[in-house]
Amino acid sequence: MKNAHKRQRWTAFMTFLFLAFLSTSLQSYSLPGQLTAVCDCSEPYNLSLTGRTSTSISFAWEATGNPGSFNVWYYRSEDNFTSTPVATTSLSHTFSDLPAGTYDIYVEATCKSGGVVLVDVIL
Repeated sequence: MKNAHKRQRWTAFMTFLFLAFLSTSLQSYSLPGQLTAVCDCSEPYNLSLTGRTSTSISFAWEATGNPGSFNVWYYRSEDNFTSTPVATTSLSHTFSDLPAGTYDIYVEATCKSGGVVLVDVIL
């Protein structure tokens, strides 16, 4: 069971690194005969809890510029579990089917010109 947990955390970490590399690589690109696309955004801000049940967390945030999409994930302190980042174009997200625990919620603009914001939630 311990090895499965380590493997799951390793997979989540590697997925996060891949997404980070991919989003950094795609920040600016050009195709022959077309305009160059540039990511224009800053870090998400005003991350806030918008709903909570015994098994789910809903939250929202604001952003300026044109980030295109965001990566959202959580860390559960009871078992040191980090979820796989989820890509979304929305300014809100819900994690469901969660066990009771203390969660740190993270949101990151995929262009990565800014930082990561987080909020603590206890279910």
